[in-house]
Amino acid sequence: MCLRLGGLSVGDFRKVLMKTGLVLVVLGHVSFITAALLHGTVLRYVGTPQDAVALQYCVVNILSVTCAIVVITSGIAAIVLSRYLPSTPLRWTVFSSSVACALLSLTCALGLLASIAVTFATQGKALLAACTFGSF
Repeated sequence: MCLRLGGLSVGDFRKVLMKTGLVLVVLGHVSFITAALLHGTVLRYVGTPQDAVALQYCVVNILSVTCAIVVITSGIAAIVLSRYLPSTPLRWTVFSSSVACALLSLTCALGLLASIAVTFATQGKALLAACTFGSF
């Protein structure tokens, strides 16, 4: 007798959860490294974010790092869920962290589009206006 969840056997469902968790952990680390590179190459020259554009760049970067951490946490929770499948609180944890990942990713995408639009609209002058190049 084999229990089936959504057309998959329990063993297959565990494999899918394990692979999904590993992919989320890898994507979270890639996103985290990308945000760190952005912060290191672009935002380190922003002395004090006094205007709205520089503050927006900083907020989007902080959201990106937060999203990466939530994605990594969600991936780890999915990996743990693949081992302890009957645990209902763990299922709700994975579901809620997945919803948080989706909302944070949407927020990051909107912030990135706004940053790109502002940069192209001002031909890059808004990005460079808050920079202090005395730290070279």
